[in-house]
Amino acid sequence: MDSKAVIDHLWKYFTIHSQQRMMLFNFYIVICGVISSAIGYSIKSTEDTISLEIILCILLILFSFLFYKLDQRTSFLIKRSERALADFENQFNTTSINLFINDNDDLTSRNTNRKLNKIFTYGQIFRGVFIVISLLSIILIGYLLFQRVSKCL
Repeated sequence: MDSKAVIDHLWKYFTIHSQQRMMLFNFYIVICGVISSAIGYSIKSTEDTISLEIILCILLILFSFLFYKLDQRTSFLIKRSERALADFENQFNTTSINLFINDNDDLTSRNTNRKLNKIFTYGQIFRGVFIVISLLSIILIGYLLFQRVSKCL
């Protein structure tokens, strides 16, 4: 295989999985929006639908976990392609254009001695969103159960 064919193959692999990761996250956000809207509508309704609301909150937690696992898999595939691209770059002794080789070192050096202005990775940001959605769902379940218990007393 010539260099052009190799780089095309590596780049397509990287592109496919990077795009897949972003589409999965966008789909997750849409699902969370729809479920959250259903929860809000259910809470505002005059009927007692606490069971439905709790089930929807549990669905949010479940989807957060499932999409976290999907993101973990696509992140693994992206890292594989980044390593392959870095190995390809390593064949050429031009450090100024070695984007994949220098990426981790650049991120580490930029984040040294930074407290509030750190550069986060996509994985860190996505995990943060998954955790926040799950925690808010757990808090809402607790609130709903507390409301139910206080009505019974």
